[in-house]
Amino acid sequence: MTDLAGSSPGALTGWRVLEIADGLAASFCAKVLGDLGAEVVKVEPSGGHPSRRWGPRRRDAAPSEPGGRFLYLNTGKASVIVNDGPQGIARLRELAAGCDVVVSDQTSWYEEEELNESTTVVVITPFGLTGPYADYRANHLVSFHAGGEGSLLPSGPGWTLYPERPPIQVGADLAEYDAGWNAAVAALVGMYDSLRTGRGQRVDVSIQESELTLNRTRLSRYNNDGVVMQRDAGRYGLMGMMRCR
Repeated sequence: MTDLAGSSPGALTGWRVLEIADGLAASFCAKVLGDLGAEVVKVEPSGGHPSRRWGPRRRDAAPSEPGGRFLYLNTGKASVIVNDGPQGIARLRELAAGCDVVVSDQTSWYEEEELNESTTVVVITPFGLTGPYADYRANHLVSFHAGGEGSLLPSGPGWTLYPERPPIQVGADLAEYDAGWNAAVAALVGMYDSLRTGRGQRVDVSIQESELTLNRTRLSRYNNDGVVMQRDAGRYGLMGMMRCR
């Protein structure tokens, strides 16, 4: 990975972000902050981050060549190798203490008293850090459908054409990117507040809740009115799945 030396300064130039992440959502959140000018340092284990082997990849790519998704998520970031074990945890806390923002999808490294008071910490997990599912793990398929989006697809013209089709999910990893966007916005709010108060925020981002916000006016009808919304023909009447020649 390379730095952005020589590029035009961004809104976050001078801010340092530490990324401690296994999944896509936290990595995308850190990328957004980096695109705004922040210096982003990505933590990798010995041997390189597993995402280096994510696709898509060229058929003739060398084993050491990272895939396209890794390049997209990490262009402009620096990286640091941190080994597993107690010494590695101590090193992570040391790095976190020297950063303005920490973006993570893990909590094993986290010790509140070892962080600077002004550091904003953003933690992204499938179901949030509290509640009955806080300790549950989930892949994208689970997070996407747990957020209700899948149960409403296909809708509009797609529902008219295939009313008996079971719920589907969108391509790629939309739920992860949705959560990453929400986390980036929340991080910006925390960073602004740290300028005002000198204290960093502790931000808890749920991938499930990020998906729920996409259909909040429809899905909230269950809580408010006891109505379970279905894939009706009136939604997105001018877009979505269309007949063609």
